[in-house]
Amino acid sequence: MPIRERAKKVIRKTRDLLHSRSELRPTQTTPNPIAEPILREPVLENRDRGKVPFDLHQSTNRRASIPPTSYTSAAEAHQSTESMGVVGDGSDASPQTTTETEADRDEFTEEKYWGPIRDISESKLIELVKDVAASKSTNSLGSEWRVIKKPRGAFNQSYILESDSQQLLNVRVPACGFPSRWNEIDAKLLRDTALGMEWIRRKTDLPIPELVSFDTSLENSIGAPYILMSYLSGRPLSETWPANGDDPTEVHERRLRVLKQLSQFVVSFSSLRFDRFGALGFPIGDDETPSIDEALRLKDTNIFTINRKFFGLPVDRSLAELVATRKQCAESVCEKRRKYHEDRALVKSHRDTSDVSLESKNMPAVVAGYHSLWKLIQDAFLAVACLGTDEPEFALMQSDFNPQNMLVDEDDNIVGLIDFDCTEAIPRQIAWSCVPHWLAADWNDNFMWPAEAGSLHGMMPEDFAVYRAEYCRFLREACAGDEALSDHRFSSKSHIYRACLSSYETFDKIKSFVSNVVVDVLPRNAKSLDCYAERIGEKGFLEGEEAWLKQHLEEFLRPDSRMCMG
Repeated sequence: MPIRERAKKVIRKTRDLLHSRSELRPTQTTPNPIAEPILREPVLENRDRGKVPFDLHQSTNRRASIPPTSYTSAAEAHQSTESMGVVGDGSDASPQTTTETEADRDEFTEEKYWGPIRDISESKLIELVKDVAASKSTNSLGSEWRVIKKPRGAFNQSYILESDSQQLLNVRVPACGFPSRWNEIDAKLLRDTALGMEWIRRKTDLPIPELVSFDTSLENSIGAPYILMSYLSGRPLSETWPANGDDPTEVHERRLRVLKQLSQFVVSFSSLRFDRFGALGFPIGDDETPSIDEALRLKDTNIFTINRKFFGLPVDRSLAELVATRKQCAESVCEKRRKYHEDRALVKSHRDTSDVSLESKNMPAVVAGYHSLWKLIQDAFLAVACLGTDEPEFALMQSDFNPQNMLVDEDDNIVGLIDFDCTEAIPRQIAWSCVPHWLAADWNDNFMWPAEAGSLHGMMPEDFAVYRAEYCRFLREACAGDEALSDHRFSSKSHIYRACLSSYETFDKIKSFVSNVVVDVLPRNAKSLDCYAERIGEKGFLEGEEAWLKQHLEEFLRPDSRMCMG
């Protein structure tokens, strides 16, 4: 299975790189005595039926207890692993040749990761539902229940129960929900997820699962924390968006129908504004009034470990503050990369000067040049993507706005939106008015065409711009004439804004984003961009160059006019 094998190699190389150049310092550590890493990732949600013997189409909402490493990383990770059923340990060995010893080892590590969560008995699950019904003094939950599915994602095990009256419920249990792993941070994240999902459902017209009950403790019928919610039927859009050999005209029309509905749905988020960046949380003792808390993150190397270490992001109160924070991080990232190249050059300088492996470029200057261009783009973005004075600058939005989290019926009607874990208030320029994340995949730093499987399979390079334009048209129509919905003006450039605001985390992201922008703004220089960056890093901008770049970058990043009258 070549896709799976390549993914395993990528994960292994990524871990090696990240271990060698860690660029963020954790500020919060989970109080857990077990520190062994999980070498084999658990099964991901099923996005390619036939590779996992479960129907994983809606239930696992996989980020309940593990926040993404950045707001956009969920989307990027989805695009790169979408078609896989299992991600291995990064070795080159084929799954078909796995020895019994290796299989035993994998099972052992999964047992440490999942504990008893994978094997909760049907009787205990039924007892839980009945206990919840009794505590709420309601008969609405039916009388007789049975487990019909046990879908498992990377971070959650779900149990789908059906009643004698065909009512469906989803008991979702986090992988870390057993005594040796569960801790206060996980409990807070589960509580915020459950209450946040229900708060959004009540505040909007979105088709979101209804919260029935949740428990952050292990003191209940199943001996594990859980979220009990309604189960939404439907097929994930990730199955119907690909062409699948259908007539191209029919595929195009099907996609347009979905995008038009989606544009009408997201308007519901427009009123959920906040005055700061951060995660949606609920103070203890108040299940009704949300606040914005520090957003927690995990390093990529720390996601699949027993002893996970979280770090928090500053609670910035304006877009300018948020960009300044990212500039500080990018400064550190680029300084480390410059130091790496300086040390490498020093080692090479002691070799034979005839060594053809000696680099011809001044790599520290190349890094400095890319960094200078990146800062110029950030400043241009701030200059043009402004809001009115005294307006809240952040809005709530689903963190993984991708097709696996959108359910459709046989007529391509959207019947459910799922996965509202780790919901955050983010800059309004990339919130509800942002194009769906998979339509911006060509601006991801790891994008490669053609995609061999998943939602992007069969999409041509030009399709991204085509469907972005169509979605923006639908959104303008949905917002026409309403001043309160003027954020739609950011939509046509939102994919660039997202890439801009997420490109600070590594030098590779910085370089990739700058390259994507220069291809459009200064295409003649793109063919030798390293040389261009090297010259800027060595000599700075030439006379008039910085002013020219500033003007054209602002034109490139400028949003649409404020209103679109109907």
